[in-house]
Amino acid sequence: MEDDTDSGDRVPVGLDGVRVVESGSCSVGGDC
Repeated sequence: MEDDTDSGDRVPVGLDGVRVVESGSCSVGGDC
């Protein structure tokens, strides 16, 4: 079960990165 928790924790981290891109991180997102 702990392994599953670790996986879930990793998902939020990725979302956080996306949030940074939406914040205006052209360098990270490159969607600009």
